[in-house]
Amino acid sequence: MKGYEKGLMLVAVVMLAAGQGRAAVRSFDDVAQMCAATGIETGARVEVKGYRTAEDGGGGVFRYDSASKAEADGGAVLEAKAGGRFVRVVDPEEDAYAEWFGAYGDGAQDDHEAINKCLAVYGRVKLRAKVYGVRGLPEKWNPKASYRAIDLGPHYRIEGSGREKTTLRLLDGTDPQGGGPGDNYFVMMANRDFYESAEYVVMRDMTIDCNFDQQDGHTTIHAIGIRGGGALVERVNFRGYGTGWSPESGSSRECFVVHQTLVYKDATSCRRAAVYRDLDFTGCGHNGKAGGGVGEITHIALGGADNFEDKGWILPKGKDPDFDPANGGENEKNWWPSYGGLVEGCVIHDEIYDPATQKSPLNGITYGDCVGLTVKGNVVRNWEGAGVFTMSWWNKDTVIEDNKFLGVTIGVALNMASEGGKPIQCPLHDGVLIAHNEIELGAHTHAPWGTCGVSLYGADFPATVRMKSVHVTENVIRGRAYRNAAGARSCPMGIKIQILRACYHDIRIEDNVIDTPDYDQTAWVPQEAGGMSMFFYPLALWDSGVTAGDVVFRGNRDAAGKVLYPALADWYMTNKPVWGKAG
Repeated sequence: MKGYEKGLMLVAVVMLAAGQGRAAVRSFDDVAQMCAATGIETGARVEVKGYRTAEDGGGGVFRYDSASKAEADGGAVLEAKAGGRFVRVVDPEEDAYAEWFGAYGDGAQDDHEAINKCLAVYGRVKLRAKVYGVRGLPEKWNPKASYRAIDLGPHYRIEGSGREKTTLRLLDGTDPQGGGPGDNYFVMMANRDFYESAEYVVMRDMTIDCNFDQQDGHTTIHAIGIRGGGALVERVNFRGYGTGWSPESGSSRECFVVHQTLVYKDATSCRRAAVYRDLDFTGCGHNGKAGGGVGEITHIALGGADNFEDKGWILPKGKDPDFDPANGGENEKNWWPSYGGLVEGCVIHDEIYDPATQKSPLNGITYGDCVGLTVKGNVVRNWEGAGVFTMSWWNKDTVIEDNKFLGVTIGVALNMASEGGKPIQCPLHDGVLIAHNEIELGAHTHAPWGTCGVSLYGADFPATVRMKSVHVTENVIRGRAYRNAAGARSCPMGIKIQILRACYHDIRIEDNVIDTPDYDQTAWVPQEAGGMSMFFYPLALWDSGVTAGDVVFRGNRDAAGKVLYPALADWYMTNKPVWGKAG
């Protein structure tokens, strides 16, 4: 058969298929007219031009079944007044639209129910180039405290028509509150059921506007919260998220703008960490008028789950019967990590920490209970916070490379906190590569501890290794002195190791270029250019640490190529300047 003959046959087949899918004996302007019609034969197909009005996007082709008693859902199955049902005819490959279930897309009316119905029926929803307003509904598992608007379930797909074209927006004055003081937690998109893994969800091509400033400021508002593996979130703008404060209780819950964890011990679900790609964050809400202490905003979070603390709510029937109390509960048996995961091409920009307008300290990317995460090619710019900040849970085999953290307070911080000699949030950092990043420190007047390129911090732990094989190599770090809010001179620090006890091993600081020439006139600081390029604390652990291979500083230079050494400080930071030149 010749090529053009094959083409003619293909056209004929497509036309025939189209005719079979859309052939209709009658046409109606809206679904109300269709449902009121009489005299339609069973099996007949009818066409509807719109849901409420013609061309409003909610029309389509329906098949009439006079004997059907299927539950009507307002979009896919409609009840006929003459008896029976009209069933929407949908190709499995066809997009499914919220307008099919009555969404307005006018930015003024609540469309969350229509979107959720579309997801429940088809497992997917396509949002048009409109603004979809939503309000919240209580979570089933904790209706007094937690609210969501859009349901997430296994394999759900929520796709817009473009990040600048489609907006999902929390409506003004929603003020989602619970049953009493402190019930202040709202997520725009979250699992439809607490113990069901929303795995392999896909969200892309839209703006999510949490609209914090048009609420009462009492509720912390997140954009996306996923409990389940294999998520893909890409080409999404995030706006208007924020941390609230309850005036009745003084409670403030930290905001995690987009976050992913696992459902603990859901053995049949995917355990891959999320892929976040090409996301844009800016314009957080303003809580400067809030009283008391206000929680942080962490923009990107992902990882697995754990039961280190024997949590009573972690399984549907209560506590885990296999909980292992050894080592304070912190052990492999109680760990449920995610694997892999990627944060790539995301941009966090143009936000400040100013208590007059925005009391929430800012964090960029964090993660926990992860094995093998990659954080690559992201940009954090003009931003008063940490590019990467991690102090919680177990962190293994992570790569943080080729990022640009420009005008930030901290580039990368790995922290370990403690209380009474015991770890808080079980920090353990094992196998972390921080390489080829460009870090430029800003003049941030409200940074309480100044600015720092890479910070490794540990509080008062027992001398068991909790930070090992952390390699900081071939990064470029820049910064200059500035005046803080109190008018005092503040000098940036390039790379800092401030860990109280010998609970680390194989920390390697190598071949970095550190351009931080300014220095404070403080007792322990060498009074010369680059005196604060690198810092090690406490001095008492230096010699033993170098001998044991716990810490290595090698090949680090300033912008002119001069070799740099770490400045050492004693317990009280009152010693005369001394360089750590071994290693």
